[in-house]
Amino acid sequence: MGDASPTFRSLSLVRGETPPLAIRFWDPVLNAPVGDGLTASVRLANGQGAVVAGAGGPAGLYRFPGMPGWQRLLAAGPDCLLTVTDARGRFLPLLLRLPGPLPAQLEAEEPESPDAPRRLLLCSAPARPVPTGMVALRGQLWDHAADAPAAYAAVAASDGSRSYAGAADERGCLALILPVPPLRPALRNGNGNGGGWRPTLRVRYGGSSGWSPAAPPDLARLDDQPPGLLFATLNGPPAPQLDLAPQPGRDLILRTDQLPFLYVQPGTRSGSP
Repeated sequence: MGDASPTFRSLSLVRGETPPLAIRFWDPVLNAPVGDGLTASVRLANGQGAVVAGAGGPAGLYRFPGMPGWQRLLAAGPDCLLTVTDARGRFLPLLLRLPGPLPAQLEAEEPESPDAPRRLLLCSAPARPVPTGMVALRGQLWDHAADAPAAYAAVAASDGSRSYAGAADERGCLALILPVPPLRPALRNGNGNGGGWRPTLRVRYGGSSGWSPAAPPDLARLDDQPPGLLFATLNGPPAPQLDLAPQPGRDLILRTDQLPFLYVQPGTRSGSP
């Protein structure tokens, strides 16, 4: 994740052993699997068959044992829809379309190191508490042109060495949680702005239209939004990034001037008007 652009790890389908479907959900903030509190289910996009609930197991691996009866349907190649929600409110709900024909097992792309488990990264929810030793970028993103919440805008903060991705909810509300850099006395003592630590914020946003408030956001669409612009001041001009100065132990509220929200401008695809 060296690129500062917001991005979510996509999934690749690989052949494996039974059970027919298995996936590991991962918390990028704690860098750990999510083994409890999640509800995961799979259904066929064409409406055939029953909804199959996932059963959580060790190391955050969710299996879908009710799928053997789907074999004939899966062989025909319909897409499947994976939905995950969090009863504890730590993560945003997500929807992921799995293109058919579905192989025997689903896991995320290869991890960054051979020892790391494969996983699907989840996004922190706006009200998630901040773990010790971390800071949160919070706020509401607002579509400057539409004068409406910037629903499901994707964001990323980069400190020059790593990029941390997240997303706003349907109201444009956001919590992006970052680890405080180590070995910085000003950060540990709570003095100044962190010894010069100034991560930058970027956004991907294609507009708020087309999202359904009654359904979890589609992960592929979240990740496929064009780069947008951010307003540091009300009179602009908007810029592709904002320089931030978070302090340890305190949330940094994202805003344009003294407004209660941060204005964003949707991006357009190359060649679009």
